[in-house]
Amino acid sequence: MHLRVIHWNIRVNCDIKKVIGFLFQNITERCLVNLQEVSETSFGELSQTLKEQSIFSLHFRPPGCFEGRNRRMGVATLVFGGSVERASLLEREPSGVRPTLLTK
Repeated sequence: MHLRVIHWNIRVNCDIKKVIGFLFQNITERCLVNLQEVSETSFGELSQTLKEQSIFSLHFRPPGCFEGRNRRMGVATLVFGGSVERASLLEREPSGVRPTLLTK
């Protein structure tokens, strides 16, 4: 079985119609698409136009009223030729695991 994976940071202010056009040209029978920095409006257009099974991180954890502009962006996952059995977000980072900042 072949599976194509497209993972892309599309920028929150991108032209979503161009992104959709690119995806139409590059999706195959079985394809998993992960898009970062997706706005709620862009996700709506993606899911309506592509008509595939899709999930959006902001549906699991909407931004709070005191959170900044960056929390208005989410991750969209679209599945072509398959289905999502279960979707969720991690509640918190694993204990003892912290991002490391590399410096010279």
